[in-house]
Amino acid sequence: MLFAAVTGCYAQNVSTLSAEIQRAPSATLYAERAAAFLAAGDARGALADTDRALDKDALNVKALVLRAQANSKLNRFSAAVTDLSGAIALSPTDAALYVARSEAYTAIGDQPRALADRNEALRLDPNIAATLDRKPAAPAPAPEQVAVVAPPPAREPTLITPPPAAPKVQPAKAPAATAPAVAAPAPSATVDASADAHYQRAKTLINDRKYVEAIAAMDEAIKAQPKNAIYFNTRGYARYLAKDVKGAVKDYDEAIKLNPDYLNATHNRSLARRAAGDIPGADADKLREAELSKKP
Repeated sequence: MLFAAVTGCYAQNVSTLSAEIQRAPSATLYAERAAAFLAAGDARGALADTDRALDKDALNVKALVLRAQANSKLNRFSAAVTDLSGAIALSPTDAALYVARSEAYTAIGDQPRALADRNEALRLDPNIAATLDRKPAAPAPAPEQVAVVAPPPAREPTLITPPPAAPKVQPAKAPAATAPAVAAPAPSATVDASADAHYQRAKTLINDRKYVEAIAAMDEAIKAQPKNAIYFNTRGYARYLAKDVKGAVKDYDEAIKLNPDYLNATHNRSLARRAAGDIPGADADKLREAELSKKP
């Protein structure tokens, strides 16, 4: 992977950094020791240190990338995608990040998104072709109506790996004579467009660290599409960044209720629960996250 170009090289060894951390722990030092652990082949040690770094600084891009590298070495490629998506949300013009996420997508067999990331990397920096396999990039697929990118906070509230598309509304079957039922109408194209416009604005506001405004934008998106799990996950992430961890947990609860296999929301809720002091709940979410990350 292209992680070396993203994270840089650290000559300091683990013992030196451990002594510095003991004196004055910081997100930067934990990230540097994580890099040292990776250089020594200790992916699990690196994973623990990147978690600590992100607990102290949820918007630390280097820690996100290092954790993605550690997850990749442990064959947890879905988690790597999540971390890299968070890094991209915070640094959207870094072509190297798209290359790294493209490789993670390739590892989980998601070729359309892998190709889309290659194309975006080449658009941002044509010279990065030297780091690729020099095969011509295929045309990127049309963007989905609701695409998700979300920066992850401490330990990872990251709106990050693109989650599954919202379920299509199936036409109602003819009601039985003995039990008439009323089918809810499908949302109109106008409502969909309005919801997506609010959602896209909220993502921009999150990137600009305007979390209160982002929450307000997501309020409007949810009013238009109240059954969209992605929207609740996004608002939960904005609330988490705004230090409203209890509100974040409620939004993640709703996202998971709408989509029980939503990996990002499960990961994010684990972080929010831990921040709120619910350690048993956070641990339960981490176990569930591990189960979901093994799914194809």
